Amino acid sequence: GLVGAIERGELERMERDREGMFVAEAAPGGEVVGWLWVALNTNFLTNEPYATFRSLAVTPGPDSADVADRLFEHGIEYARSKGVREMTGKVHVANVSMRVIYRKFGFEAEHLTMKKRLGSR
Repeated sequence: GLVGAIERGELERMERDREGMFVAEAAPGGEVVGWLWVALNTNFLTNEPYATFRSLAVTPGPDSADVADRLFEHGIEYARSKGVREMTGKVHVANVSMRVIYRKFGFEAEHLTMKKRLGSR
């Protein structure tokens, strides 16, 4: 199966960004081996368009890195074709393989989310 998950509630948001959803197949019309969801947005302060990598999932296997790279390249070209000059994406700190992909394609860390769990008293 695919590694990755779509959070509950994202399905509704996916409908508005349907054009930015891409699927990789093992062969034309064959088994799905990966997907990418790119959402187009507008910065409310500058009114500039930007794109966000919302979801990337790839079937584990010997070709998974190549599939991920091809999907990422396609997503970047899609954003470029829409006049986007900036792209964002989030990745969990423990997801080393995804962090490697972001770095490979020239993404740089810009924000850090800090988290603390509070126990009950």
